[in-house]
Amino acid sequence: RTRRGAFVAWLLTIARNLARNRLRTTRRAERLRPVPASDARPPAASDADPRIDAAVAALPDDQRAAFVLALVHGLPLETVALVEDVPEGTVKSRLSRAKERLRAALRDVLEKTP
Repeated sequence: RTRRGAFVAWLLTIARNLARNRLRTTRRAERLRPVPASDARPPAASDADPRIDAAVAALPDDQRAAFVLALVHGLPLETVALVEDVPEGTVKSRLSRAKERLRAALRDVLEKTP
């Protein structure tokens, strides 16, 4: 079981690094290339409130990674710690800070929820 967990962590680490590199390259390319107004498209409609996506996207990278891996994808904290190459306690504190920031950013959305 330990070997399978280590493999999953290794694989997720590779995926995370590839995604970060791709995002960095894409952002750099977007800064250098202006988009003509005729190419602008409205964002796709989503079932979720777009403010939630925006609040998660606004989290610092380390907090967003912990939040998405643990709470969105449901990975155990031990696996998130392996993927992020940090102690499990660090993952817990990042999750706590991410939840605080999201609560503050989404206070108006949360207050309207029955």
